Amino acid sequence: MAMTNSTMAPPVNPNPRLTAEQVKDAAKVVSQAIDINLLTGAEDPLAETKIQFEDQVRAETIAAEKLMAQQKKEQATVSGVAIGDLVEDDAYNLEVAISAKASYSPNFLKIELKDRNYIARWCNVNPVRQASLVAQGFRAIKKEDIANLEELEMFLDAQQHFVYSDLVAMQIPKNIYYAGLRKAYLKSLHATNNKKAAEAGAHHATNQLKHELTGAERSYLASHDLSEKPVYNPNLGV
Repeated sequence: MAMTNSTMAPPVNPNPRLTAEQVKDAAKVVSQAIDINLLTGAEDPLAETKIQFEDQVRAETIAAEKLMAQQKKEQATVSGVAIGDLVEDDAYNLEVAISAKASYSPNFLKIELKDRNYIARWCNVNPVRQASLVAQGFRAIKKEDIANLEELEMFLDAQQHFVYSDLVAMQIPKNIYYAGLRKAYLKSLHATNNKKAAEAGAHHATNQLKHELTGAERSYLASHDLSEKPVYNPNLGV
């Protein structure tokens, strides 16, 4: 077999660096090719794929709509009876699947504030008590402070305060309120626990005695490394 001399073409760079002008020319060529296909009626090689994709999206959309409609229908019915068609006798008909639960909501007075740095509390409207609360940092809650206004709007009075019986809604910064709770908690611990009471008494006695020490006495304690030693120890053994 005769052999012919041929020159092999140099390998083509798969990722050539194109100039901005070359990119513009390539886009122009593609655009012209698309226009030609539209004018001549040439077959689009992606037309079939595009149709299949559109059909798939349409089918999934219809399936999702049917599922949502079914879920909504199930939520709006009780044992196949529309909620709007329920009557009082159905509450006593055990064939109607009505869940038995209390009608009373214990959280109907729950207040959700927009500013999470504050905490809401229902406080007594007694003027003497109100003065004490204001001194602690409480302030009356305003309409614009509440996030769940729809649930509490019925408690608004003529002064635009939220009032329930002899209570009025008030708010206080959390750092102030929780500090007061901690103080009350520690006080209760000291009052009900002998060991805690002994520790509190020793701490108070130490502070009082050290406060009354003269300069020379303080120097003596410091020079003999006695500053950190307890001045008072009840030694209750509990």
